Amino acid sequence: MGRLSPWLLVLAGCYHPSVQAGAPCVDDGDCPSALRCVERTCGGTGSDLDAAIDGPALLVDASPDAPPPQMVRFTINQPNQIRDTWLWSDRPNDALGLDVQGSVDAEVLESCIFRFDLGAIPTNATVVAATFGIRTDDTSDPGGGTVRAYVMLQSWVETEATFASRSAGQAWSTPGARPPSRATTVIGTLAPLAVQTNYTMTLTPAAVQGWVTQPATNFGFILVRGTSNEHLHFHMKESNFKPSLVVDVLVPK
Repeated sequence: MGRLSPWLLVLAGCYHPSVQAGAPCVDDGDCPSALRCVERTCGGTGSDLDAAIDGPALLVDASPDAPPPQMVRFTINQPNQIRDTWLWSDRPNDALGLDVQGSVDAEVLESCIFRFDLGAIPTNATVVAATFGIRTDDTSDPGGGTVRAYVMLQSWVETEATFASRSAGQAWSTPGARPPSRATTVIGTLAPLAVQTNYTMTLTPAAVQGWVTQPATNFGFILVRGTSNEHLHFHMKESNFKPSLVVDVLVPK
């Protein structure tokens, strides 16, 4: 027969100190609260008694279970939380980070880069969803062409980055922040059909998770032309329609 747990001794004593395991019974009410009446015996006999005594002890734990994580939404949309710029091959040495409008065309011509400060999100949080919001300006693609997002793999300075350089005196590995300055896996797709319209792009949670867990790797992402046949313009943070990033996470309590 299994050994009687001290927890159960306490429970049994509180309920009915004169009734012990193995005592005769008619129903469960005749037995200590930790035991059931099995074949007219408190706890049953043999293996039944072992299970009745040893089993409930596993359910009594001095340490309560950890509370479930809490879902929290973070919205990053303030100018001081955003860094953005665009790169233009026709002006390879000009920094365009203060422009109100950014442009996306064939990748070798124009692209836009964004970085959002995720410092308010705990590094142990689990990213459930992430949505990038942006507004088209005076050009779009009514034909349904797409723009694609890729993770940036090199750091850059908003007021210094150009088509040729990521900061003053530091060139991109490839001009225009093409691979290996950026990754080659698409993390989001956008189809900007109409001008002066707000659009959202769902970003791969794993990409954003990397930035949350390891903030030093957060170099943001770049927008390049996908299937679009049009020259596209977007509002940047210097305009009245600022880009945004909404991140839903689970935070341990």
